[in-house]
Amino acid sequence: MRRSKLAARMITILLLLTACAGRGDASTVEALRESVQDATVQVTAEVTVLGTDTAETYTYDYTETDQGCAMVVTAPELLRGVTAHIEAGETTLEYDGVLLPAPLGEPERAPLTAVQQILDALRTGHLDAVWREGDAVVAQLIPADDTAVRLYLDDAGTPMFAEIILNDTAVLHCALTHWKTERGTSHESNDPNLG
Repeated sequence: MRRSKLAARMITILLLLTACAGRGDASTVEALRESVQDATVQVTAEVTVLGTDTAETYTYDYTETDQGCAMVVTAPELLRGVTAHIEAGETTLEYDGVLLPAPLGEPERAPLTAVQQILDALRTGHLDAVWREGDAVVAQLIPADDTAVRLYLDDAGTPMFAEIILNDTAVLHCALTHWKTERGTSHESNDPNLG
């Protein structure tokens, strides 16, 4: 009798500890979501297009401000230096000073839109689930009925990589080697002691 009570208490303690860990992971995701609201975001991404005969991989530096976003391709070598600008839904490509309009076709599958899709999902997507895989906190965000973004974070809450899933099939894999957010561009302080 005494052992069964002890076992029941141990199970209760383990369940409580597991529940606390889940809330902590969800809090980590919510903190990341808050950090990208009204912020300048800089990301270096290596995006692989999945589901094609040959794996196409693109690396680019992405910067987003309240004015729009810009991406500078660093790999493959053939495209190095190509810059994409997106402002108010209008996309242009720039190379060596020449600007060209660039329709995106299927933006959910376009490697240059991967980071933007991740940020949009963080800002406005429904947080569907949070779980752990090894040391990573995984968040699944649903920005549209047919699209999911599965984002893997380290213990500090920094994104490491993401998958963009369209109609239950992963179409883009995005390794995030640099992630930085900066709030506000004005010199106003959030410190209540400064008036």
